[in-house]
Amino acid sequence: MQLLQDCAKICETTATFLMRGSPQHNQVTAACASICELCARSCDKFTGDAQMKACADECRRCAAACQQVAQLRPGGAAGAGHQSVP
Repeated sequence: MQLLQDCAKICETTATFLMRGSPQHNQVTAACASICELCARSCDKFTGDAQMKACADECRRCAAACQQVAQLRPGGAAGAGHQSVP
């Protein structure tokens, strides 16, 4: 249960960092991808449970999205032409 809560919180934090264009978003995004993947593996342990399978699938989608964002915005910079939101 704690891993699920950690996953939800890091996803929320990652969204906040990205929305305000934080130069440190890559570190948070990498942590989010890692924690979401751990959460997916944990949910996978509940075989035969449709809700836990849905949880694992969603966690993997989140991990993949975080990895994709990190690739689109390399080096921790907000990206060309991106302005921070106060």
